[in-house]
Amino acid sequence: MPNDIIRSRQNTFIHTSIPLILKQHYICSLKFQAIKHILPIKGFLFRFLALLLLYSVFRLVFILLNGGLFPSLSNSEIVSVFLHGIRFDITAILYLNSLPMLLQIMPFEVKKHSKFDLFQKTLFILFNLFGIIIILTDFAFFPFNMKRLDSEILGLLGALPNLIILYLKSYWHLFVSLIILGIGLNLVYNKTRVFHFTKDNSFTWNSTTYVIILFLMALGFRGGIQHRPIKPVLATHFVSAHNVALVTNSPFTFLYSLFNRRLEKKEYMTEEKANIIFPIKKSISGSVSGDTSKKNVVLIILESFSGACVGHLGAPRSFTPYLDSLSKKSLAFTRAYSNGRRSSQGLVALTAGIPALMDDPFMYSPYLNNRIYGLPNLLKKEGYSSYFFNGSNKDMLGWEEYINTIGFDDYFGKEEYPYPEHSDGHWGIYDHYYLNYFIEQAGSLKEPFFSTLFTLSSHDPFLIPKELREQFNTGLPFGDGYYDALMYSDWALGQFFEKVKHEDWFENTVFILVADHTINASDRSPEKGFTMLNRFMNRLDIYHIPTLLYSPGFIIPGINEKVIQQLDLFNTILDFANYKGAFFSFGESVLRPSEGTAFQYVKGVFQLIEDDYIMVFKEDKAYSLYNYVADPGLKINLIEQNKDLSFSLETKLKAIIQQHNSMLIHNNMRL
Repeated sequence: MPNDIIRSRQNTFIHTSIPLILKQHYICSLKFQAIKHILPIKGFLFRFLALLLLYSVFRLVFILLNGGLFPSLSNSEIVSVFLHGIRFDITAILYLNSLPMLLQIMPFEVKKHSKFDLFQKTLFILFNLFGIIIILTDFAFFPFNMKRLDSEILGLLGALPNLIILYLKSYWHLFVSLIILGIGLNLVYNKTRVFHFTKDNSFTWNSTTYVIILFLMALGFRGGIQHRPIKPVLATHFVSAHNVALVTNSPFTFLYSLFNRRLEKKEYMTEEKANIIFPIKKSISGSVSGDTSKKNVVLIILESFSGACVGHLGAPRSFTPYLDSLSKKSLAFTRAYSNGRRSSQGLVALTAGIPALMDDPFMYSPYLNNRIYGLPNLLKKEGYSSYFFNGSNKDMLGWEEYINTIGFDDYFGKEEYPYPEHSDGHWGIYDHYYLNYFIEQAGSLKEPFFSTLFTLSSHDPFLIPKELREQFNTGLPFGDGYYDALMYSDWALGQFFEKVKHEDWFENTVFILVADHTINASDRSPEKGFTMLNRFMNRLDIYHIPTLLYSPGFIIPGINEKVIQQLDLFNTILDFANYKGAFFSFGESVLRPSEGTAFQYVKGVFQLIEDDYIMVFKEDKAYSLYNYVADPGLKINLIEQNKDLSFSLETKLKAIIQQHNSMLIHNNMRL
């Protein structure tokens, strides 16, 4: 009996314990295989995290060295600086390390070879030493430059042989740091040399890992999942504009500016002569009207309102009946021109006084990091609060960084609008809803206030609320709905003014109505059947826009035929606010005597409009001159017949271009 019991227990052990042991061995084997797959990735992550930590240390040193230049830095902003700075650091690290990292993780056996390993190591150390050199150089330059280093530094390379001895004496500690950090990079690489293939690493596993890491790198390279890739001014989302340099890092700003278009320095004349011909630093010492009160100013920017479709500007058929009626109660300008062909260009001209004289809009260029003084910044001195209203998503247009940079107190976008069902499903909130929303908000704004209100429904794809489509059906089979949308937006404007005139703040408010630009002529050309747009086919009328100043009891209605441009409204708003002091602008107040000038630029070609003439300028010289009043088709080139006028306008435009490029390249818009 005891033997039977023993045999029974042995059988039980064989049938239960041995399978359990085998199962546990199999699980351990799987875990071991998984660890062998994961360990190589661990080396990749260690290298990346080591660099990320190094960049955070650099940020700390930067703050310690330059803390006195950021006196307004709060405790919450310090947290934001380090937290959100990681985002910029990740992008900068990937800018510099994308090739070494891709080589490190690629799923091919060639990585085992010692020569290939030496090649990887050389790339890793050189690329990261380059980034460190940029950072250390900025430690020395920032107190003088007051902005993170960018590709402007390349202009000093010619002077480097003469300066190197001086730099070695003054900044020897930075050179010592560079040597130590180079040694550190070598150690980091040696410690992370683990991503090699073994027979146990399947090609499928490694290829899948490669694709996943490649996707994550691409995400980090563009700085996240937002609509536009990361850029330096994104930092204004997290800290005040003055503290942006603390969030970004020098390799990021340098590489960003290097791969974005830069302006060419122009030296047509001496700086003194340029300042005499076309001064851009101006000053106001007293009220132009004698009224010293502080008027609220509402700048209404009308999306794509084209002069060729506006009755009071001579259109054969008007699509803006309300605007035409309002012009009779306003000071209306019949020869007003936009400074660009894009909304972003118009917005900058109107609110910062900066023209669109380069290929990229200012707000999307590396020069947005420059020190600039927009209307909100300047008007704060006079006790104004400032607000920006636009019915689109803030991220869609990429305007938020610019809005923050020039000092608006608040930005009301689609995100703040309480009724999402009023969206057109594309750009944002339909105009008549959003204009009404502005009225509701304006009643609680701190006076005096400056508000910019940007409409959107007359933008392609020209959507109209379903219940109103029949009301604004023009019956035109061409134009892709533009004329219908224009009539709807004009009607919405009428509804706005009918309601706003009953508000308490209305009588103390100046309304400025101006288009951002005209409609895209190439999409709505005469070939599609609408002869009215023949006017769009010359270089003058593609910039012709409606502009009204409206304030019952304050502004005397009338017609003004002087040439003006969007830039002039920047100065005009300062006049309405009774601003006193210095400022920078390329415009002139329409309330003060001036010659009357407008200028534009597209793809290497400049033009200057003055009085009855338009001059075209390219390749650094005047190309053609037309009298657009006597010759609306711009067919008779007068450049040889009127050499004195050609020379005068050419000299003026050269001064404008030189001032513009110098101002942005050297960041010298400082009051």
